[in-house]
Amino acid sequence: MATLSDVKAKETELGLLFKRMDEDKDLYYLMPYELKDKNKRKVAGIFNVTLNLPATFAAHVQSALMNATQQAVVTGQNLEDVATSKIEAFLKATFADADRRRRSLGEPTVRPFVTEQLDIRGRAAARVLVRKGEKGQAIVDILPVDTRYFTYEMDDGGMVWGAYKTFRTPTAIKAEYPEARVVGTGTATGATLG
Repeated sequence: MATLSDVKAKETELGLLFKRMDEDKDLYYLMPYELKDKNKRKVAGIFNVTLNLPATFAAHVQSALMNATQQAVVTGQNLEDVATSKIEAFLKATFADADRRRRSLGEPTVRPFVTEQLDIRGRAAARVLVRKGEKGQAIVDILPVDTRYFTYEMDDGGMVWGAYKTFRTPTAIKAEYPEARVVGTGTATGATLG
């Protein structure tokens, strides 16, 4: 399990990647361009123009990706079509259920969020949780995360730990975890369970 110092050390290690992600986001959101000299000072007497080419390019890429037909194809040795089609149908139903749940929470569905992440951040990540509901049904909970604020450590066995930095209001925490004791307001909110 990672400690806070492990997470901060990894954030420092990923600093250049995060810097690039921030620069890509600025291009995507058309941050006004300013010509600067080698000392990063604004050059006087220059008329700067911010072109919409990065945002237009990103919109075209995202549109093409969203327009593609998503397919789940399961193959393997000694697998019959009947078995693989059941797995493929399960995957389709799983994503449909996860998207229904996200829409009910007022959140974007999984695919558009992941598409934008791949286009703008260059990578995508999500927490996938399947839990048992009150009536014994499986509840699929997929939480896509912005990889700019997701720090993790990998080894040859997979992910060792992951830490996602996010903000949630006290009301949102209390709604999902009624038994939590919510402490603080605004940006300094924390919650403890039990």
